[in-house]
Amino acid sequence: MNTHIEIGGDTRKTGPVIRTIKSMDECMEFARGFHGDAHFSDPMLSNEEQFQTHLVQCVEHPDQHCALGVYLGERLIGLFTFLVLPKERYLEMLVGLSRDRRAYAEMFRYLERHYPGYSADFVFNPKNYLCKQLLEERNAEFEPEQQKMVLYVNPFCMDTWARDAASGGAAYFQGGTVMAELPAGKTGVLIISI
Repeated sequence: MNTHIEIGGDTRKTGPVIRTIKSMDECMEFARGFHGDAHFSDPMLSNEEQFQTHLVQCVEHPDQHCALGVYLGERLIGLFTFLVLPKERYLEMLVGLSRDRRAYAEMFRYLERHYPGYSADFVFNPKNYLCKQLLEERNAEFEPEQQKMVLYVNPFCMDTWARDAASGGAAYFQGGTVMAELPAGKTGVLIISI
């Protein structure tokens, strides 16, 4: 049997592939699948407004944003959005969603090829060990972890002069469960770290 092949002619890639995202419609189910994940949720997607700003609207402004999907075959395994400021040679990761190390590695290779010499900030879940490991491998400097603080006030306790005013009482709910509480009748302020 005689077979002719061209050496180096096979350009198929079997590993992850980056694609520029033009519409978030195809990615929203993937993105919402990370909500509430202790290790891989994204702090920049903690409410619907942030979903709109950091995912949906970023594809509408390609002059200042970059939205990347990392695919393994046809399956989306990573979704990343960046603020890109060419004049300042600066990038900031707005969203980084993946549970697959290969997606983060491919994203870093893409940034290194397309944005050489840029400085970059990565805002990510501190429990996301995949992103953290790859940043450590690149000798990233880590700033102290920032906490997101939320103040909850019971609106029924605002008028302290009312005859039937309650005192205290505030609760933080997540998924229908009370996660933190300041019981009614106890004065104070409920501050939680998310």
